Amino acid sequence: MDNFTYPTDYSHRDIVCFAEHGWNFTSDRPQHLLKRFAKGFRVFYIESPVFHANSDRYDITLTEDQVIVVTPNLQGDSTQSDATTRWRELLIRLFNEERIDSYIFWYYSVQALKVSTHFTPDLVIYDCMDRPTETEEMRENERELLDFADVVFTSGQRVFEATRKLHENTHLFPNSIDKDHFATARTFKYDPPDQASIGRPRFGYFGEIDQRIDFDLLVTVSKKRPQWHFILVGAVVNVSSSQLPNYRNFHYLGAKRYEELPQYIGGWNIAMIPFAHNEYTRFINPTKTAEYLAAGKPVISSPITDVIRPYGISGLVSIAGTANEFIKVAEELLSAEEETKSNWMYKVDHYLAGQSWDKTWGEMMGLIATLLSKKALQGPKHLQEAWMQTESLLVEERHVEH
Repeated sequence: MDNFTYPTDYSHRDIVCFAEHGWNFTSDRPQHLLKRFAKGFRVFYIESPVFHANSDRYDITLTEDQVIVVTPNLQGDSTQSDATTRWRELLIRLFNEERIDSYIFWYYSVQALKVSTHFTPDLVIYDCMDRPTETEEMRENERELLDFADVVFTSGQRVFEATRKLHENTHLFPNSIDKDHFATARTFKYDPPDQASIGRPRFGYFGEIDQRIDFDLLVTVSKKRPQWHFILVGAVVNVSSSQLPNYRNFHYLGAKRYEELPQYIGGWNIAMIPFAHNEYTRFINPTKTAEYLAAGKPVISSPITDVIRPYGISGLVSIAGTANEFIKVAEELLSAEEETKSNWMYKVDHYLAGQSWDKTWGEMMGLIATLLSKKALQGPKHLQEAWMQTESLLVEERHVEH
């Protein structure tokens, strides 16, 4: 990656990413990809607004990977009628003050469309990790984003199959893996302090602890096998802590930094993806699947389509949809002979050998270059400067009025 030479026409182009989550919320597909794009572009990572601020403003933070994180701060709350207008005004100020003139729009948040459709980007990318199902408004926002986008990237087979019916220029770029980082779990020596006293066998999960988790399954398993311990590493999101199972063999260790994860995984016997079948998991392609495997841990997963294909059918991940199936598979994995483990590990390493975020990023770069070349032949951007100047004058007039 470090030796990649960007075409000269990229040197003055920026990427403006509209994010679903804060940069530091997790380390997932957006972070892995955008820090690589930051090697050759200015990358602005626009977070969702923070409300109840003392004044309307945006804060800028530069990450160690040279990604420019922009946090909009707005007075009042999201229900105020002018919240969208003031968010959009902050965006206009950002573009003027940072001299963002030639740029690519990159969307993870469908809700950000309402503040960005009047801009004229060189290219519009929708990197679709999931299909919004929460509200009709979000579904309508996605339909509008699909109309606005020049190209759609998808993170898994299931979401690709659904999205290509809605946009003719849809491409599959599956989630990938930082193998070297997670492989350090294989040389596990010492537990982190908050995990050291937990008994064995250990079944571990890292990621958001939210509506996706099948707690009914885990509770049933824990009651049938009370000597087994379930470790959940991650922030509790969109569910109340009072809703979490409160048993002696459940251990909630909280959110950890990306750098710390291999230390925790290294101390587990089995990694798990205990997702329920609901609207939140219908299109999911868990990044953690390959990360668990790179860490050298056997994996038990619910029957999620993008885990079954390819990991389940390749014999890399064990699939269990019920508590009894989970117990059966777990006992087989815990009692497996060394030769069986060694053969499985060989298959894992062979499969992961061709995967990396660098490879995914490089393939995306090739497609983006092609699309920009095609659009360049269609003529220059129209009326961008005039529109930006008009909007800037309107912003100034509003401030004068207030």
